[in-house]
Amino acid sequence: MNDEFIKNLQDGFLVEADELIDQAESLCLNIERSKDGDTSGSFDQIKRVFHNFKGSSKAVGFDELANFSHHLENLLVALKNGEVALTTKVTNTLLECVDRLRNDVKQLKKDRTIKLDHTQLKAKIVMAQTGLEAQETSKNSNSSNLNQKGHPNAKKTSAGAQDHPKNASILSLQNKVNKDAAEEFIRVPLKKIDDLLNAFGEQVIYLSALDFYKEDLNKYRDDIIRSIFNLKKTAFDLQQSTLTLRMINLKSTFSKLERAIRDAAHMTGKQAQCILIGADNELDKVIVDQLSDPLIHLARNAVDHGLEPAKDRKAKGKPESGTITLRARREGVSFVIEIEDDGAGLDPQKLSEKAIALGIIPANHTKSRDELLNLIFEDGFSTKDEASEISGRGVGMNIVKETTLHLKGSYEIFSEINKGTLFRIKLPLTLSLFNGLLVIISGQKFIIPSSQIHEIVKAQDTKGLDVDSGSRVIQIRDEILELLDISRILGRNDGVDYRDPKKDMILIATIDRQKVGFLVSQVLGVHRTVQKPISPEMTTCPGASGVTILGDGNPAIILDLRYLRDYIQGTKTSSGGRSFA
Repeated sequence: MNDEFIKNLQDGFLVEADELIDQAESLCLNIERSKDGDTSGSFDQIKRVFHNFKGSSKAVGFDELANFSHHLENLLVALKNGEVALTTKVTNTLLECVDRLRNDVKQLKKDRTIKLDHTQLKAKIVMAQTGLEAQETSKNSNSSNLNQKGHPNAKKTSAGAQDHPKNASILSLQNKVNKDAAEEFIRVPLKKIDDLLNAFGEQVIYLSALDFYKEDLNKYRDDIIRSIFNLKKTAFDLQQSTLTLRMINLKSTFSKLERAIRDAAHMTGKQAQCILIGADNELDKVIVDQLSDPLIHLARNAVDHGLEPAKDRKAKGKPESGTITLRARREGVSFVIEIEDDGAGLDPQKLSEKAIALGIIPANHTKSRDELLNLIFEDGFSTKDEASEISGRGVGMNIVKETTLHLKGSYEIFSEINKGTLFRIKLPLTLSLFNGLLVIISGQKFIIPSSQIHEIVKAQDTKGLDVDSGSRVIQIRDEILELLDISRILGRNDGVDYRDPKKDMILIATIDRQKVGFLVSQVLGVHRTVQKPISPEMTTCPGASGVTILGDGNPAIILDLRYLRDYIQGTKTSSGGRSFA
């Protein structure tokens, strides 16, 4: 077999390997949860997973992976037959092996020639099977390492290469080349491909009909109109089918969260059980990948900050084991993810005292309960006095906030003392296609995501008030909102006044839990927007997050109101000088 054929086989295996490893991790956690019940089914499943992993890795030339998987199979057989007791230590060993396999696959994607050495983990597996003491295993492990001088493990190879400048340069270049050549894959169900081909087939039929009708436009006028209508519907179906190719279910992500909760509970000495709801729901892979780490931080925080120690829970009349619930569901065109714990909850008074001590808010503040709860998302804010390995640095929650907003989503927090805390993240189903509001600002067309807009009102129906030389507020019903004039930043410098008081509209958006008004020249309507990456020449436009092509063939910049708000406030250039009263 030639090298290219082997490489293609290895590519396929490494894609499949990620899924098999995720399955193995989920089954390990399931075995641990059910250790007092019947786990034979889970043992059979995980044994099949490792058996498939072993066979596939052997077939494509990854012999050490196959050998390591064989050792894991032996341990699982011993566990199923009752020859080895399923203890926390054994489960830890299984999960450590899963982590190592995940890292091995990651390394092999970068460099197929890397040498893998599982000597120490194999020794742990033997210890778990035979009950040998760690000390004896350590001796055997050291002896094995001495016999492997010519085959150091991947970690030692990297370190050794970095010790010598020349080797470091070669390794760096090699990794760069492999990284650049790496491709990302998604497993797609056959039904999605069938739906895509069906939609494409219908489109071809209608295009063929239009090609025939063009011979006599007057004669076939009604047929042409009908075909165009059907073609638009088919194009929409084709668009939807194409977008579903990027959608993946949340099983893998929820498994990671469950693992994070399990590990955090062991590290803190707390008891925690996990309930998963809606893991079969699908979300855009780009969103899932970017949200993975923030969600893991929320899950770990739910244990470290949320749940009380077993003795404290017992004193409160709660079960000694805390419960953390992970939920995912679709709500219209949005996707909702929730992480809820039944722990101590957040005390607004304590949050206030901590924020004052950190200088985040003044001592004489008048913040509401919701505003105090949302302080935990501020950069540098933490309820802990000392940072632990899990949390306490005041960074993680801010990353949750920034990532959610970057994904055009929103976040909410609900908490009650001694009852628990719930974090809710609301996201678009995909970043590629969304409903946007087509607006005119100083004679130019822009798109603003509809998800960012809470309400639209006529400027002449509001009362305006200047509060200082550069700021302005308006009153809408019983609310007082800050008003920002987008045209002061994005307007043309051609001396023409594009404003028409009768057409001026105010877009009301909720940003960082506060309502803000944005003044635009005109609202044209809703536009189904396909977002494209913004070109370098457009990056100078404040608040620009992407670009789209309108029906007339002209481009329009997509504006992010939050970034636009930050820019306007940062330059102290807000609307003023006009009254809408």
